[in-house]
Amino acid sequence: IDMAAAAGIRVNRGIEVSRLLKTSHDNIYALGDCAEVDGLSLLYVMPLMSCARALAQTLAGNPTAVSYGAMPITVKTPVCPLVVSPVPRGHEGVWTVEGQGADIKALCRDAEGKLLGYALTGEAVREKLALNKELPALLA
Repeated sequence: IDMAAAAGIRVNRGIEVSRLLKTSHDNIYALGDCAEVDGLSLLYVMPLMSCARALAQTLAGNPTAVSYGAMPITVKTPVCPLVVSPVPRGHEGVWTVEGQGADIKALCRDAEGKLLGYALTGEAVREKLALNKELPALLA
């Protein structure tokens, strides 16, 4: 990020890029952990893959904006599995927590009852696929 800033490219928490992954300089693109796409810095593999596909299309002459579906994060801990899907920015909701011990299901829903995010541990992790279908996109 320091090198980009020194080159006069606009940076914030990462190198600021548009949904087309363009930086503030023409013909310079950024993706991956260093890129802040439309204000989002997502430091894991799934967003990188979405960006790579979109950028490949753009560079091939078919301008393609990045879009992120729901992207739950799996923390690989053998003793207590954990999956978290953070609430997208700009959304507000109320959390409910069920379960006990290592088996917790925490859901965040908006005023209309729509699922915004979740945190699952232990046996509750088995519910992630069904819950993922209800989640809003992070960047549509």
